Amino acid sequence: MTDEADPGKETPSTDRAEVGMGFAFVADGSGLACLSFCLCLETPSLLCRGCPFGDETPPEISARIAKASSTFGRLRNNVWERRGISLQTKLKVYRTIILTTLLYGCEAWTMYRRHERQVNHFHLSCLRNLLHIRWQDKVPDTEVLKQANLPSITTVIRKSQLRWAGHVSRMSDHRIPKQLFYGELCQGKRRVGGQRKRYKDSLKVSFKDFNFNRLTPSGGSYL
Repeated sequence: MTDEADPGKETPSTDRAEVGMGFAFVADGSGLACLSFCLCLETPSLLCRGCPFGDETPPEISARIAKASSTFGRLRNNVWERRGISLQTKLKVYRTIILTTLLYGCEAWTMYRRHERQVNHFHLSCLRNLLHIRWQDKVPDTEVLKQANLPSITTVIRKSQLRWAGHVSRMSDHRIPKQLFYGELCQGKRRVGGQRKRYKDSLKVSFKDFNFNRLTPSGGSYL
């Protein structure tokens, strides 16, 4: 979200000006307004303050689930319930269309366990529908994933985030994504008590779970 620069005012020489409790960034002479929430449907790299990732379902995750559910419903008559289409083809369509819609921009998500459960619940509900598994059958989630030959949503998201982190770490030092990834605020401090989960916290957990080395080939650190 960009505010047009006033031609009568002098453009600030700095790239960041403090506004209230947040910061207003300046790019190409135009100010970038601070947002109270983010809905990163078209620009997954959008950054803003006040995103409610720790208190409730983020609006982006809710929108992703809603769009994926709508897409799944539109394909019901032509694909999912079509007898002439094999199950393997239906699963390929699901991976190509539904999962892509659901996880668009997931590389930049900072998710708590409850958010992962919500997205994974939708994923498993779709798979049970495709496999014609009812809740009365008492088939565990692990067996559903095994029959569909698909990983859990948590695994897919973490792999995407690690792939994106590796891509950013290999960028040139002058690139803005790399400067934001390795940069730190020059002022301010974290609040007292329980801390909000950071994007780097998610990456550290993924490095540990996948047993990856956090050191780069040159001897540096990804985080």
